[in-house]
Amino acid sequence: MITYGGGSWLASCCPSSQTTLDRVNRRAARIASGCPRNSESESLLREMRLIPMRWMAKEEAARMYERGMHVPVDNPLRATVETEAPRNKKGQLRLQMKAWREGAVVL
Repeated sequence: MITYGGGSWLASCCPSSQTTLDRVNRRAARIASGCPRNSESESLLREMRLIPMRWMAKEEAARMYERGMHVPVDNPLRATVETEAPRNKKGQLRLQMKAWREGAVVL
């Protein structure tokens, strides 16, 4: 599935990446539904019960946040939800490395 784990990465995608994912999603929907290429995107997505990536990103992020707030305080997911997200990739990398060093990430 194209959005596997979307709660953790989809919201931080740049708009151009979300547009690309939307394009791939629509193409897959056309193939799965058998609709012609000139069919309207909104109708196609409605027929396949899909939503645009920007909406899906917000929903997945909200679900992940909700899930994280309902686990015990000592759970690494709770700590991740309670920290403010870094604004750039370097900050994200630092946060990931810190989590890995503290044992919050199990490989």
